[in-house]
Amino acid sequence: MLSEPEQAVFACALSAPELRARRNDLARDLFPSVSAVVELPDGYALEFPGERHRLLELAELVAFERECCPFLRFELDCAPESGPLLLRVRGPQAAKEFIAATFVPDAPG
Repeated sequence: MLSEPEQAVFACALSAPELRARRNDLARDLFPSVSAVVELPDGYALEFPGERHRLLELAELVAFERECCPFLRFELDCAPESGPLLLRVRGPQAAKEFIAATFVPDAPG
């Protein structure tokens, strides 16, 4: 069984300014389209419209976030018939507040 690191650093690891700028542009475009948020024991699930361009943007965002936040787990679920897209962002319990502030629209922080 995999164990979580005891003390993870919760900070962006993207070094190039243009990568951070692109990541921020994606987030600014995507997060207003969130249609539902569900709190999970170890993170949050965000629902997006099932549009093709949203799927592509989410995939690109996850690629950036995997570099930026290697301590997080990302799961992208695509419903049949172009139904809603569900992005789950999970991490260690200590990262839950960080996840909310970074990914959940209108979350404090």
